Amino acid sequence: MKSTPIHPRSTYGRVSFVSRILPALMQPLMIIAISIVVTMGGCAVNPATGERRLSFISEAQEISMGQQADQQISASLGLYPDE
Repeated sequence: MKSTPIHPRSTYGRVSFVSRILPALMQPLMIIAISIVVTMGGCAVNPATGERRLSFISEAQEISMGQQADQQISASLGLYPDE
């Protein structure tokens, strides 16, 4: 039986370079894409400066935390009269 030579660039029986490298590139690209979307979604505009800043909590949560801290600080230090 006569065998036919396989062309040197044939991918028969082998995995091509692209199909090997593509999965390795997809994971970092997906992580970068998701990071960009999450970061841009978490941006808030500072009303005093107009700058966009990354915010992990909502404005309502920030106000609530400030009110709780105000009560704790007032209880521990007391209030001083305005002059």
